[in-house]
Amino acid sequence: MNYQAEIGELKNLIKTEGKTHLIFDFDETIAKLLIDWSHWHTPSGISAPVREIDPGFAHINLGHSDINTAIAKYGPKMLKKFQIFEEEYELKYFTGLKPYPELIAFLKAEGKKYTNFLYTSNVKKIIYPALLELGLENSFSKVVTFDDIDFMKPHPDGLKFILDSAIPKSKYLFVGDSPSDEGAAKAAGLDFFKIHFFHE
Repeated sequence: MNYQAEIGELKNLIKTEGKTHLIFDFDETIAKLLIDWSHWHTPSGISAPVREIDPGFAHINLGHSDINTAIAKYGPKMLKKFQIFEEEYELKYFTGLKPYPELIAFLKAEGKKYTNFLYTSNVKKIIYPALLELGLENSFSKVVTFDDIDFMKPHPDGLKFILDSAIPKSKYLFVGDSPSDEGAAKAAGLDFFKIHFFHE
């Protein structure tokens, strides 16, 4: 894919649909977080916090929706365990960033025309330094991370920190790469633009 053309499509959609409020995912949208996820789906991985509360729990291949189900079942203590696990995991295995240069250039050159938000399932201690490294630390009116939310995408929970009832939903555009991003957008009644840079 021609990625200048992809950003051209994004610009055209924003213009023709009159979008003024842009919500961006981070990982594999603005940049890829270089994190070794191979340990995530192991017995000592993301399922371990569930077994601390429910020792009989055997399933290790948890996705975001499974995590949300566990949080709904066990409440805030489960959420806190997931947040602690995720922060420790990301900090341990993070080795760097692979940026999407064309999208970053768009944010720096034209982003000031819009009200921009970041909504990511990654943790603050990874995301804030990453934004600084990319020169995007002042590009977003609000940054929502896994530290802030009660449920992960595709649940639209994090959008409660972003959506303003005074702004029509038709003015918002969610920009992301994954089915979880698209699911959160759909659940909130927002239009979605899919990024392909890291999936070609």
